[in-house]
Amino acid sequence: MRTQPTLAAVLWLSAMASVPATAHAQAENLTKVYEMPNGEVTYLDLNSVQVVGTSKRYWEVTKLPAPDQYRVVLRRTYMEVDCNARMRAQRAFVDYDAQGAVVASDSSLDRPVQWRPIVPGSNGELVRLIVCSR
Repeated sequence: MRTQPTLAAVLWLSAMASVPATAHAQAENLTKVYEMPNGEVTYLDLNSVQVVGTSKRYWEVTKLPAPDQYRVVLRRTYMEVDCNARMRAQRAFVDYDAQGAVVASDSSLDRPVQWRPIVPGSNGELVRLIVCSR
């Protein structure tokens, strides 16, 4: 069952979605973390890392080599990692097309998230090591 977001979550996501992907670049400190065989590249915004209780939240930026079936070429994902439990969860995402228009977005800031274990030796583990060391 899908729950209704709070007004605060709707306003926050609306604000993030209304800023073109190119505008985020000025405030970001993007560090390339990995590249997939298909050419998809994932970066971490090191300036976005925040401590929230026993976890850390941060933005990942994924650039696709070509538009996918939904015209998406860039995805900004707000993630949370529990450094001690070695788990991570997606909190929000905004997908952009080549013109910087929002294709899709969602936020779970106001509802429970699905925590997933981080596989040792995976790209997720590399991200965890970087984020948790900040």
